[in-house]
Amino acid sequence: MGNVMIAAAMLGLLAAAPAHAQMYWRLELGYSKPGDADFKDNNFNDAGVIWADPSGTQPGTLNKIDGSSVVGGGVGYRLTSSLRGDVMLAYRGFYSLNDKTFEATYTAGITSTTLMVNGYYDFTAGSVRPYIGAGIGWARNETDMLVQDFGFGFSNTFSGATRDDTAVALMAGIGVPYPGWTLDVGYRYIDLGKFETGTAAAFGISSGQTGRLRAHELTLGARF
Repeated sequence: MGNVMIAAAMLGLLAAAPAHAQMYWRLELGYSKPGDADFKDNNFNDAGVIWADPSGTQPGTLNKIDGSSVVGGGVGYRLTSSLRGDVMLAYRGFYSLNDKTFEATYTAGITSTTLMVNGYYDFTAGSVRPYIGAGIGWARNETDMLVQDFGFGFSNTFSGATRDDTAVALMAGIGVPYPGWTLDVGYRYIDLGKFETGTAAAFGISSGQTGRLRAHELTLGARF
């Protein structure tokens, strides 16, 4: 609920933009490459699933998440020649936890939907406009069923779950103005908060697991 209130408050700030502000629309498409997920059991001592050693006495950690496309759209305002801000809704639908320990391979699909409020400072460098920016907002991270595959047809499954969290981002890029629109080539580091599995699972194991989604993203977009 707190994240929704943050997003609503920031939306209100943009809605109250000065009358002289110039509105623009923004669309983007890009690729999101996650960093280490630090995905582990919530309570290894009581119900450890991810083992770091054959004895099962040390907790293991899964880090590898395959990347996803990111598609987004939103509305913004140019407040001055150098300052602007926008509200962006984005969807990352093809993340996949895909890592293994000595005994099993673990896979789970992950999607993340974000609503971000961003602010930017545009510089002037000849015919292009480099920029830096930062954003804050809300992320909904949905984890599909986690599969623990031991091979030889033997596997275990753990229920998925949905988690809402605060998202923060840092951006940099270059705007290339054209008549009536601007080409936007950007880089973004974004922390999407935590993702998790459910507590219900096979074999009476019910501790659940939690990780974190952090990604480097390259985007190509248009402002018009």
